[in-house]
Amino acid sequence: MAGSDVTGRAGTSAAPDDPHLAAFVARVYDGEHQGDEADIAWALRLAGGVDGPVADLGCGTGRLTVPLAAAGFETVAVDRSPAMLRRLRTKLGRHPAAIRERVRIEALDLSAWDTHENRLSLALLGYNTFAALLTAEAQRRCLGNIRQALRPGGMLALATAAVAARVIALPEGFTREVYRRPAPELGPGVELTRRDVQRWTDETGQLRQLAVIYDVQEADGGRRRHQYEYAVRYTSRWELEHLLARCGFDDVQVWGGYEREPFTVEGGLLVVTGTVA
Repeated sequence: MAGSDVTGRAGTSAAPDDPHLAAFVARVYDGEHQGDEADIAWALRLAGGVDGPVADLGCGTGRLTVPLAAAGFETVAVDRSPAMLRRLRTKLGRHPAAIRERVRIEALDLSAWDTHENRLSLALLGYNTFAALLTAEAQRRCLGNIRQALRPGGMLALATAAVAARVIALPEGFTREVYRRPAPELGPGVELTRRDVQRWTDETGQLRQLAVIYDVQEADGGRRRHQYEYAVRYTSRWELEHLLARCGFDDVQVWGGYEREPFTVEGGLLVVTGTVA
């Protein structure tokens, strides 16, 4: 599925599409997360505690993959977005061969990923990757595949949004400006604004339909808009603990942050680990 990038001058469009597959989103992704270091430190710390290959599942442009490989870890990078994986390959191309050779890239949907039976020591699901699995069955299939991929003593670690009741109850059309920043990756003097829009919430299916809108202001006054529609499935702490246990994980632990902060739903972050006996 191609991205719905809108390139007309001084105009807007609202063609819906999945932002994770869009070339434009891949282009701005690293700038969007510039300065976000906590999850990278978390991944490196976890990898340092195991002995063997690591999987970065839903790797995107490789924000975790590249630091892991640079630190000496053999890393399997899995994602379903060709645009994101192209960015990852470009990044790796700027590194020495020894680092590039530690990374194996696989273009797969996570619910179909089952190619490393009993070999991996750590599987990482970075922030909100798990939320892209929109049914309980897809979540169980993903977790079951990860369980089969991990060797005895291996660990799964995932981070996802802790969704409070006030977020679920947001009115349709609620809009939040996420940032307004210079975007040198789009050209000199370009400013980029991102807004997130709440479309609707299906509490029965635990789904939220959202829109993300990027407005590009170019140095010459030209404007462009890129708009994408997508859904996420929110998961409670207790549901997630039960899912991991049901899929064969032991010693399930729950935290409210990457530094093992106590969990509270108002903290906005749910970090869970589980091991294979």
